[in-house]
Amino acid sequence: MTKGYPDECTGDVVAVARCRDVTIPEVATDGGVAAEIVCRWMRQADIDDGIKHGMSSAEQSELMRLRREWPAPCFRSGLIGSQSGVVQVQCSAYSVGVL
Repeated sequence: MTKGYPDECTGDVVAVARCRDVTIPEVATDGGVAAEIVCRWMRQADIDDGIKHGMSSAEQSELMRLRREWPAPCFRSGLIGSQSGVVQVQCSAYSVGVL
C-alpha cells in the first residue's frame, strides 16, 4: 500500500482504526505514525476494498510501471521555439520510428 511501511503493518493499523474502539490519534500513536498517515491509509484501504471510488493501489502500481516503460518523448524534450504564435515541440519519437 505504501513505500515506507510493509503492507502487513499498514493493514494492521487500518484494521485497528476501523474497529472504532479507539480514536485515530490513539491508533497513530500506538503505531508510531502521524494521524494524517493513518487517515491516508484508511482512505486508500477503502478504495482498495471498493468502498470508495478512486485509483486502487494495484492500478497506481501499474500506472507507474507503464510510465517508466513508455516515457512520453515529446513532453520530455520540451519546447524548442515559437514561430508566428505556433509553438513547436521537438518529438524524438519521429526519429526512432515510433510514430
